Amino acid sequence: MVVRLRGPLDVTALAHALDDVVARHEMLRTVVHAPDGVPVQEVRPYSPPLLSTMDLSRLPAAERLPAALTDVRGSVSRRLDLAEGPLRARLYGLDPEDNLLFLAVHHIVWDGWSAGVFYRDLTAFYRGHAHGEDVELPELPERYVGYASRQRAETSAERLDEDLAYWRDELGTGLAPLELPASGPSFTPDGPAAGLAEHTVPAHDAARLDAFARGKRVSMFMLLATALHAVLHRLTGATSVTTSFVSSNRDRAEYENLIGLFVNRLVLRTDSTENLTFEELLEQVRAKTLRAFRHADLPYERLVRELWSDAEREVVGQVQVGFQRETGSSQLNLPGVTAKMIELHNEASRESINLLASAESGSLELAAVYNTARLDQLTAARLLRRVALVLMAGTTEPTCRLADLPVLVDGEEAELRRLSAAEEPAGEPDTLHDLVFAQIARTPAADALVGDGQVVSYRELGERVDRLVRMLAAHGVRPGDSVGVRLERSVDFVVAALAVLGAGAHYLPVDPSLPDARTELMLQDTGSVLVICAETPTAPLPCPVLRLAPGAWWAGDDHEPGDLTRPKAHWEDVAYVLYTSGSTGTPKGVQVPHRGVVNVVRHHQQVMPLRPGDRLLHNCPLGFDISVVQLFWPLAVGAAVVIATPDMTFDLRGMAEYAAAERVTVMYTVPTVLGRYLAEQPPELPELRAVFVAGEVLPPDLVRRVRQYAPVPVFNGYGPTETAIVSLMWIVGPEDQLPSVLPIGRPFPGVRCHVLDDLRRQVPLGVPGELYLGGECVSPSAGYLGRPGLTAERYVADPYGAAGERLYRTGDLVRMGSDGTLFYLSRTDRQLKLHGVRLEPGEVQAAVTERPEVAEAYLTVRDDRLVAYVVAAPGRTVNEQALRAAVASQLPRQLVPSRFIELNRLPLTPNGKLDEDSLPDPATTAPHRTEYTAPRSVVEETVAEVWSEVLGVDRVGVHDDFFDLGGHSLLAIRLITRLREVLGAEVVVRDLFTTPTLGSLSAVIDAARRVAEMPLVPRVGGGPVELSFAQSRLWFLEQ
Repeated sequence: MVVRLRGPLDVTALAHALDDVVARHEMLRTVVHAPDGVPVQEVRPYSPPLLSTMDLSRLPAAERLPAALTDVRGSVSRRLDLAEGPLRARLYGLDPEDNLLFLAVHHIVWDGWSAGVFYRDLTAFYRGHAHGEDVELPELPERYVGYASRQRAETSAERLDEDLAYWRDELGTGLAPLELPASGPSFTPDGPAAGLAEHTVPAHDAARLDAFARGKRVSMFMLLATALHAVLHRLTGATSVTTSFVSSNRDRAEYENLIGLFVNRLVLRTDSTENLTFEELLEQVRAKTLRAFRHADLPYERLVRELWSDAEREVVGQVQVGFQRETGSSQLNLPGVTAKMIELHNEASRESINLLASAESGSLELAAVYNTARLDQLTAARLLRRVALVLMAGTTEPTCRLADLPVLVDGEEAELRRLSAAEEPAGEPDTLHDLVFAQIARTPAADALVGDGQVVSYRELGERVDRLVRMLAAHGVRPGDSVGVRLERSVDFVVAALAVLGAGAHYLPVDPSLPDARTELMLQDTGSVLVICAETPTAPLPCPVLRLAPGAWWAGDDHEPGDLTRPKAHWEDVAYVLYTSGSTGTPKGVQVPHRGVVNVVRHHQQVMPLRPGDRLLHNCPLGFDISVVQLFWPLAVGAAVVIATPDMTFDLRGMAEYAAAERVTVMYTVPTVLGRYLAEQPPELPELRAVFVAGEVLPPDLVRRVRQYAPVPVFNGYGPTETAIVSLMWIVGPEDQLPSVLPIGRPFPGVRCHVLDDLRRQVPLGVPGELYLGGECVSPSAGYLGRPGLTAERYVADPYGAAGERLYRTGDLVRMGSDGTLFYLSRTDRQLKLHGVRLEPGEVQAAVTERPEVAEAYLTVRDDRLVAYVVAAPGRTVNEQALRAAVASQLPRQLVPSRFIELNRLPLTPNGKLDEDSLPDPATTAPHRTEYTAPRSVVEETVAEVWSEVLGVDRVGVHDDFFDLGGHSLLAIRLITRLREVLGAEVVVRDLFTTPTLGSLSAVIDAARRVAEMPLVPRVGGGPVELSFAQSRLWFLEQ
C-alpha cells in the first residue's frame, strides 16, 4: 500500500504510532515456518522501530515522486520473507509537507477488513503521540491464533460435507469460460502485470441506488453483483455466468477489531435462460448470496478442488466482485494531513478482472484491477461504465428485460457506425473478363499462362478465348446461360472460363473426379445448357457436351477469326456458380456476380501490386473460390498464372519443385496446405514476394515458419463464398510482432461489416457477435440458385443501410477491436471446416442415413479428420467399408468421412442434447479390419512399417485399406513423402487414391522401382519424337 500524506506530518509521532499498532496486533509480528514440513505460525516479541525513512527533498521537485515510486516498486518485487516477519514500512520525504508512506504486508496476515482496523488504530495512536497524550484502546477480546484453533476445532467434517453437498448442487460441474470482451490483438506480455481502471458514480446517483437497495431489502453488494452479472450475460451471450466474491467471515463481535486473514471466497452463479428482468435477476442474486453465506465455512480451496478440474478453476476465478462502505485509507485521519491512496497494482491479478466498489464521500467509486495479459485498459474502463449504466437503467426500470438493457457507452453506437461503414471502392463498374480483355490489349506479348508444357501469351490467350466464344455461340449459348466446365486445372480451363464469360454466360466448375450423381445434380440444378469436357463422359449428362481435345481444339482451321462482337455483360450479372455443402442434405449453388469479384481483384492489387514478370501459383481445386483469385487477379494486371498439374493438389513435394522451377513470386493457398508445403522442406523460391492464405484460421506459428522459409509479408484473408471469396484482410509484415491470435483483418473498400447480436443490434467493441457483411460483396443478384427461402434467410435487409441494401449472415462469431479490426472466434452453428473446405454436417449425415442399415448419424471433426458416428437400424449391422463406398458414390471426396464408428446409441446430456464430449475418441476405437494377411515381400513390409508410423496403428495387412484405417488427404501426403524417403520410388498421392490397399500400392511402388532401375537403351531409328515438356516450353518461347 502507498499513501501520499500532504500537510505538516509529525514523522516521529507516525513512527511511534506504527510501533504501537504492531505491538497491539500480534499478527503483524507473526512469522510462519515449517520445521517438519508442516507450516505453523508463531507470534514473536516486537522489537521497534518498524519505520525506515528516505529523504528525497534534495532532488529536483519533478524527480522526487518518480524516484520514490521506483524504489517502492523495487521493494514490492522483493518478496516478504515470512520467517522474518510479514510487514515493512518506509516513509519517503518529498518536501516538508509532502510524504509518501509505503507499507508492505503479506496477505497471510491481512485482509481488506484488516486495512480499516490498521488505519483506524494508526490514527488513534498518531493523535496521542502528536498531542503528547496516552492512548487507551479497548483490549482485544480475542487473538487470531485462537480464532484459527477454534475454526479447526468447531468446523466438523459433517458440517463441511453439508456445505460441499450444497455447493455441488448449486454449481455442478462443467464450467465454460466467459468470452470476456477484448478490444485489440492479444500480445504475449513479457511478464504478468495488472492494470487499473476507475469510474465514479456521482453522489446524487449513488444516493438513488442506495435508496433503491434499501427499498428492495438488498445490500449494495447484491445490487452491484446483479448489474455486473447482467452486463456479463449480455456481453458474453452466456446464459450461465459465474463470479466469485469475498466473505469477511467475521461472524463474531470479538473478531471485528482484529487484524488477520479471516476471509473466504464464495461463488455466485446466475442463470438467465428465461430472459429475466433486472429485478428477477436481483432476486436471484439476493437468494443465492444469502444461501452462500450460510455455507461459507467450506474453504474455497477445497470447494474448487472437489468440484472442478484445473481449467475449470480458472473459469471460476475469471471475475471477482466486491463492495465496501469505505476504504481503509479513508479511515486514516491524521490532524492537518490529507491522505490519498496511490494504486500500484503492478502484480498481475490472478483473475481476469476484479471489480471493487466503495462508498466514498457520498459517491460510488468503481475500480477494476485487471490482468493485462487478458484484458486491456479500454475494455476494463468500458466494462465499469457499462456496469454503472446498467445500475442506473435497471433501478430506473426494474421490469426491463436483460436483453433490452443498454450496454453501449461513450458514443459507441456512432463509433460502431463509423467503423462498420464502407470505404469507397476503387475503380469504375466492370466485369472480370473485360478486365482481362483490356490487359490482353495492353500487353499482348507478355506471358499469361504457364502450364501443360505450354507458355501462352496474352495474345494467344485472347485468340483461343475468341475462338471458343464462337464455338459456344454455335452451340446455342446465350447471355445469362449457365455452362458447365468439366475440366481439370489446366490452360484449357482458364480459356473455357473466360470464353463462357465472354459469351455473356456464367460458368460452373465441375471436378471430373466428382461422382456422376453429384455432377448430374449440379448441371440440372443450374439448368446448364452445355458442358465443356476434355473427354467424352462415360455416363450420360443432362445437357449437350462440347469436347475440347487437349492441345488440339484451338489449332484447327475451322471457326477462323472474323469480326467478333461479344455480348455486353453487366457487373451485376452472375460470373460463376460454386456449390457448397448444404445443411439440409442437398448442396447449394452460390451465385457470385462480377461486381464483388472485381472489387476483390482490385483490392488485392492495391495491397500487393503485381508487376510484369510476377508469377502466381494456381494450385487450388477449381470448385474452391480461392482459385478464382488465383486466376483473375494476375490476368487482370498483366502477371502470369503458373498452373499446377492436378496431381500436385496432393503431391506437395512435386508442387514445391515445380514452383521453384517456374520462378513463382506469389503463393495463395489454405493454411493447412501451406503447413504441409513447408513440412516438405521445399526448395527456396528466391523471387517469392508474398504469401496469401484464406479459408481457415491462420495460426501465428505458421507465420513464424513462413518467416524462416522466406522473409515476405503474409496476407491473411477472410470471406465466405457467398460474399465473393475474400472480404477482409490482415497483413503481417516480416518484422511485425505476432499477437497470440491473428486477426482476420479489416474490410475491403466498398465492404460493410457489422457485428450483431441475436436481435441484430450492434454489440459493443470487443464483444462477441455474429459477423454480417454487405456492400460490394453482396450484389442484388447474389444468393442461392433456385432457393429463395434460403436466400432470404441468409441475405437479410441491412438495418443500418439504405433501402434495398442487404447483409449476408456469415454464421461466424467474431469480435471487433477498437480500430475496427475483426477477430474470428467460432461458429454460431455446427458448420465444420476441414483443410479449408466448408462442410455442412447435414449433407453428409443425410447421405449416411439414406442407407437402410443406418438409423442415426452424427458428423464431426476429430484429430484433423472427418468422423461419422453411426447407430445401426434395428436388426441391421454396419459394414464400414461398404458404407464408405456408398457415401463416396454420392459425395465429393472431401466430404467422405475417414472413419465410421458404430455406437449402440448417441450419448445425450441430461437435457436431451447430444453430448459430443462423450463420443469415443477415434484413436481408441479400432477401425474395421479385413482378415489379416502378412506382408509378402520386402516392399510390402517396408510400406506396412510406414503405414503404421503415419496412421498410428500396430499392424497393417496386405488387404488393409488406407482410408479404412483412418487416412485422409493430408495423411496421404505425409505417407507418400515418407515412402519416397524410405524407398526412393516416384509414387504420387493419386496412386494411393486409385490403389488404397497396402498390397495394391506396394505393387505400384514395386513397378516404379523396376522402371527406375531399368538400364538406358539407345533408341533405334531416326523417326520423329515428341518434345519433352521442358523442350516444349522453350519451343513456345521461341515462337
